[in-house]
Amino acid sequence: MTASLRAIARNPSGGRLLAAALLLTGLSPATRAADPHVERFEIGLARSCFPNINVNDALAAYRVMLKSMGARLGYTISPSVTIYEDTPRFAAAIKRGTMHLAVMDAWQFLDLELYPEIRPFFVPAINGQVGRRYVVLARRGSGIRTIADLRGRAVVRLESINNNVCRRWLETLLPNDHPDATGDFFAALESATKPTAAVLPVFFGQKAACIVDEGSFNLMKELNPQVGRDLEVVVASALFVDIIICLGERGWPSPGAKADTVKTLSDLGADPFGRQVLSLFRISGQVAFKDEQLATVRALRRTAEELQEARHAGGDPP
Repeated sequence: MTASLRAIARNPSGGRLLAAALLLTGLSPATRAADPHVERFEIGLARSCFPNINVNDALAAYRVMLKSMGARLGYTISPSVTIYEDTPRFAAAIKRGTMHLAVMDAWQFLDLELYPEIRPFFVPAINGQVGRRYVVLARRGSGIRTIADLRGRAVVRLESINNNVCRRWLETLLPNDHPDATGDFFAALESATKPTAAVLPVFFGQKAACIVDEGSFNLMKELNPQVGRDLEVVVASALFVDIIICLGERGWPSPGAKADTVKTLSDLGADPFGRQVLSLFRISGQVAFKDEQLATVRALRRTAEELQEARHAGGDPP
């Protein structure tokens, strides 16, 4: 046994952690002898859920979490984790009916929610709050009071989990003669992978405005109070759910496997490997899905579709 495994064994919860560690390192003959049955577990993750997250870290975190779950519950799990780059590929995989866990952004879910092979179970929460709010920030005294004031100006957008929702929300704010935010309304619409890279260029007057989630702005204000004094919110969005966690409706390897998975996902913070998943997504936990949580996303989708139809038809929006 290596020194690191001996350290795990000495931990007060070392028995549980050691079992998971042995599974992960392949040193699990005793475990396999006690329960030789290996259960396959298929996970599908939307690429859009990892804009600023190392994909390999995400794959590893989910594999470790599932193996830890199996170790706690007395059986061995063989996880298969796949990243889907776009919604059509994700949809095709879901339709096969073999996926046990599907994690997608809210905009994708609206395209996939009628598939009978999956059902939503959880949404992430940050300190009890479900969803994120997006804000457009500009310097105080810059004369920027509305989105219209940003015509022909350079803007930075923070890459986020809900890029689809954030982009669509921004499009609904544009004047009617501009069908989308990637056209000629802004002089440039740049992307940033970190809050500092989005906010500081506006703070120093290098960019006219930025679009970030409210949580990132609040964190920036905590780190540097002058950011809060010098920047102001031009417009703020509604609160939008960003991720939907779905479970498969069939194909479970054993009668209790789905119930075990629901229990594990409902309290990820109780498991050290579950906490790694929470940390990876920068969330504090998960709560049960309720359809009303998607009300603002559904309303945004309707507005975006109506505006797009009106703009392309050359008329006024309804």
